[in-house]
Amino acid sequence: MPEHRSVILDMDLGIDDAVALLYLASRPNVTIAAAGSVHGNTPADLAAGNLRRVLALAGLPEVPVARGAMVPLARDADFATEVHGDDGLG
Repeated sequence: MPEHRSVILDMDLGIDDAVALLYLASRPNVTIAAAGSVHGNTPADLAAGNLRRVLALAGLPEVPVARGAMVPLARDADFATEVHGDDGLG
């Protein structure tokens, strides 16, 4: 049996991250201890809401979620709505 891992996720929770989160949640040797959302494919606030919804879908509504940076440090935000839709989970 593989070694057990506790992980802290840091993601912008678009559809690609939702699939990765659901995969991790299905692994018997992985515990998702906490998660953070940042801007990226979606704004940070929207990513945090998506993160909470996907964690709940995975049966993990108790995992703490922190919203991270609202804007990039060195460039303008550019959201991938053409790929991830208006809500990031298109």
